[in-house]
Amino acid sequence: MTDCEIRARIEKLIETAAESGDIWAVRGDDRQLSAGYELEHSKDNSDREDDRDYPEFGSPEYDNLPTLRGTSAWDPNVSININPTSCNWHHAYIVVGDCTVGHPCPDQGELLLVNARVVEQLF
Repeated sequence: MTDCEIRARIEKLIETAAESGDIWAVRGDDRQLSAGYELEHSKDNSDREDDRDYPEFGSPEYDNLPTLRGTSAWDPNVSININPTSCNWHHAYIVVGDCTVGHPCPDQGELLLVNARVVEQLF
């Protein structure tokens, strides 16, 4: 999918979110996920100096991080880099959740979704 196609899908996502009342967002992940996949709560690593400084999923270091009260995702209204050649994810997804909960130390544009699930894969 090209940058223009990704941006167009995100713009459609913003329109759909406004119409549905659900909370729609974009989530990066290294795993290959299918539509309908229910996402687990994210881990908190607020002490990191760089977004890319994150333990590998499933590693003992990752498992020892505190668990947040929802799934981390990005507000589609905030300009973030969702380009497959320059972001630090292998995959990006459009996700939906029932509502958001507070995050103790969010990055700019970061949301915590309750009952988050995958809607579609961007790349």
